Amino acid sequence: IVVEGTMSMEYEVSNLHLGEVLDVAESLVKTLDSTASAKKVFLASYILAWYATQNGLLSGMLIGLAIAFPVAFATLIFATKNIVIAFYAIVTIGMIVASVLGAAALEGWGLGISESIAAVIVVGFSVDYTIHLGHMYDHANALGYQMRSERTRYTILKMGSTVLAGAITTCGSGVFMFVCQLTFFNKMAFLICNTIAFSLLYALTFFVPLLYVLGPNLDAGYVNFNVRALMGK
Repeated sequence: IVVEGTMSMEYEVSNLHLGEVLDVAESLVKTLDSTASAKKVFLASYILAWYATQNGLLSGMLIGLAIAFPVAFATLIFATKNIVIAFYAIVTIGMIVASVLGAAALEGWGLGISESIAAVIVVGFSVDYTIHLGHMYDHANALGYQMRSERTRYTILKMGSTVLAGAITTCGSGVFMFVCQLTFFNKMAFLICNTIAFSLLYALTFFVPLLYVLGPNLDAGYVNFNVRALMGK
């Protein structure tokens, strides 16, 4: 005997809410299964079929973020050769990721399949502008600009327009996905455009001012300089 029912739950909900609904539904099934007239009662739903998959993707997202941030930090150190610049950049990236996920939460999104995949991708997008600006700040030192104010000014003059142009083209390409019929592409457009917007905002209004005020002078923070200092050479 098949008994069909209709849930009032929306099609796309967070795994947390889906788990609560599943617990209630399974409790109901257990009460029905205990009656003498029912040999075996079980629950089946297309939405619940994705529950295990979403749990796996959520765990993968957390693992992915745990891997992506250290890798991004190592990449920043390799690109800038400066621990201080890399630290400022990774803090900026963390703020960007938190802002993008916060914007998704304000839209009423839960941590579903699309969000779990996109959360790790956002880290890669967020690195772009900070690593360019950080590398240019480092390059200014090789050209004789040793004080933070001079190096920051050089960074903005040489890389500011490039970062702005990159933001316009990337965000412009993502806008077209807003008209797609598939929800996944709509969400990707939202995430890409918000990531670019927050990346540009934090890179130019937080990362660069931070370098201007607290950026390293001379050889401070450089990995090769610190290694030589420890070795007494």
